[in-house]
Amino acid sequence: MGGLGNQMFQYAFAKSLEHHLQIPILLDKSWYDNPKNAKMLSLDIFHMDLVYATKTQVIEALNHPNIEQLTESRAFERKPKILRSILKWLGYKKPTFSTPPFEYRAEYLKSNNITYFHGYFQNPRYYQGIDDYIKESLSPPPIKSLENLSKLDQILNTKNSIFIHIRRGDYLSLSWQIDIEYYKKAVATIVNKIENPHFFLFCADREFAHNLDLGYPFIDMTSENISLDNHFEDLILMAHCQHGIVANSSYSWWAAYLIENPHKIIIAPTPWLHSNDEIICDDWIKIQAEKEVRL
Repeated sequence: MGGLGNQMFQYAFAKSLEHHLQIPILLDKSWYDNPKNAKMLSLDIFHMDLVYATKTQVIEALNHPNIEQLTESRAFERKPKILRSILKWLGYKKPTFSTPPFEYRAEYLKSNNITYFHGYFQNPRYYQGIDDYIKESLSPPPIKSLENLSKLDQILNTKNSIFIHIRRGDYLSLSWQIDIEYYKKAVATIVNKIENPHFFLFCADREFAHNLDLGYPFIDMTSENISLDNHFEDLILMAHCQHGIVANSSYSWWAAYLIENPHKIIIAPTPWLHSNDEIICDDWIKIQAEKEVRL
């Protein structure tokens, strides 16, 4: 199921299926039954009203004579041996039908068959017309850590707040990290559109954030103490800003999507990942972004 942002996409897709098909939807979290992966399950921070399928239910569904298996191809391309072994462990014996990542498939919301969906389904068109329903389903939980409560107070008491999210970490090894010029252009765009903007930077790389120059002042919101109890609170803090500059990351995508300001300005990098921009909402501003070159 991936990290928090990807899990939110999966949950939102499931809620969209539930809304359109008017049938019960079960979530398969069997990947997290492995103790090595258990700590990565983050959906429980929300007040979920969907049910997790049992291992028996998953096996029965996958081996049902009328089952239709719909899978995003990227999920199998990245770690095919691992995923094949998981499906084998679950008792799955039937062929898989793949679709490209980020692509919208209207037929998914009209399926009349017993269907097992596998993927992230990162496309806002799945929520077209039911945005409020999806946002209510993923209403952020309250912040609990004292450090982040103080940051939240600062954001709420700042006019024209804009979050900047820079994703590094695993993106460096995957060569997905965006060049800093994208952020400079995004900041300049905001400055030209909003009077007296106040930028709040969210970046897990403290040294990088400390040495960063975006051509305009910002407040570094990098957390000192990130744990399993508060790892999601940066997303909530960003979602309380008035506007946002997102990375090519599902984490800040959701922060931007959940901002309640009806006049929000959101800037996103293009191309996103896998040279596909379908994940970017129609009313967001796209700015050309190159991948960071590391010497």
